[in-house]
Amino acid sequence: MPMAGRLAPRYISIDNMRSIMTQLTPSAIRKVQDALSSSSFALADFNIHLPESGSCLLHIDFRHRDGYEFRVIETKQKSKVKTSVGMGSFGPTREEVSEYTALFTRETPGSFKMQDQIESSYRDSLFL
Repeated sequence: MPMAGRLAPRYISIDNMRSIMTQLTPSAIRKVQDALSSSSFALADFNIHLPESGSCLLHIDFRHRDGYEFRVIETKQKSKVKTSVGMGSFGPTREEVSEYTALFTRETPGSFKMQDQIESSYRDSLFL
């Protein structure tokens, strides 16, 4: 029975992948399952939530201890670059702003803080 204010557990089985609406591909979900299964714990020790929409792509929480969570979040970020316009380093500058999609992992508890947020590229991502 789920606790008030908490997401209901959503256990993922590759066998019923066709019936699940998620933002992640079946191969990405399989990688998550494989990573959790090859840890010191069993897959059943975790609740895996796969939101159908929104910025959170994946939410994993440890069933045996409240507050232990791992999330994969996709968000738009802005990057500012200043470039010199002629006249060398001391001349006028132009600022360009570009927007890109960033992938973050949010780990609670973190290694350094109560919650760490780490930006990752899609190519270097552990799970995707």
